[in-house]
Amino acid sequence: MPGPGFFVSFIRSPDDYRPPPARQQVAVKTQVAAPPRLLDAEADPDQAARERFASLSAIERAQETVQSLRVVYGNRLNAGEYRKLGDVLEVEALDATLLRTEAARALTRGT
Repeated sequence: MPGPGFFVSFIRSPDDYRPPPARQQVAVKTQVAAPPRLLDAEADPDQAARERFASLSAIERAQETVQSLRVVYGNRLNAGEYRKLGDVLEVEALDATLLRTEAARALTRGT
């Protein structure tokens, strides 16, 4: 606690105990970072995969489709059923792209 001399000094010279006046704030020019420039639009990886798949021969599409289904569905079909499915896809009696789409949709639904 301040002594009696402090109070006497404060009463006689209150300006000595006031905070100094605030300095004028100098306007600081802040640079706003420019939004990042987007690089050339990257190709959609799904689109690239679809284009690559479409460029394959019917046999290659059939093989890739059966391989993908084996990974996803595993033992739900036996080896003979996968082979028959591959045969049907090779002669394009069944659309491989449509089958892949429907299989992915079923997988996301859990059916």
